Amino acid sequence: MIALSRITRDEVWTAACTHRWREKSATSRNQGVGAFSRGVMIASEWSCPADAVAVRAAKVLGLGHGLTLGAALVRLFSHYLLAAIALAEADKTKASPFAIVDLIGEATGRRAYAAFGGRDVTPETIEGYAVERCTTVNISLLIRATRAAANKHGLVGFDAPMMPAPDSAEFAVIMAPYAEAALSDVIEEQAMKRIETVVRRVGSEARRVAMGAAGENGTRKPSKAA
Repeated sequence: MIALSRITRDEVWTAACTHRWREKSATSRNQGVGAFSRGVMIASEWSCPADAVAVRAAKVLGLGHGLTLGAALVRLFSHYLLAAIALAEADKTKASPFAIVDLIGEATGRRAYAAFGGRDVTPETIEGYAVERCTTVNISLLIRATRAAANKHGLVGFDAPMMPAPDSAEFAVIMAPYAEAALSDVIEEQAMKRIETVVRRVGSEARRVAMGAAGENGTRKPSKAA
């Protein structure tokens, strides 16, 4: 049975080195973020260590895109982020990048975004669009920082792999809802809200698989290591 480590919402924020008040305020400004395209983390639901990596990735993207857009891009392209986490966990000696590419429609002038994940990946030419800039986040580094913060605060559940290996059957099962949804590789700015509704539903399905039967509610685990 697939089941990622289950941690509390507050443990996510602690491992992400952010404050509870900031994240609650961020949620009200549409800046909330988690893995599996989550925009809101509820205290009564289990979270997973990958959520903390998603929070960190959104903060990095926020430096260049602003916090609201940075969080939205992580939610929209969460399947690429999860793939980058899986690659990083499979080989901790190499960097695993997660890249967001800002695009401009050559004929329409409309702004759009694309994402890439995996090692040695560089944005390819995207037909009909000009690349304005590419922002790359080192997911391997964010995972190490997340685990260091968790160890510092005595949190448990962060030593296990945050995602199964990318070539494993478990990974394929978790990511199946994303694959079946056939999400677009390029998302135009004017369509972001509509597409986020779709990825939120797809991500919720993938998360239920990843977290196992007790993924949403259940008995809490200790917050501190014994």
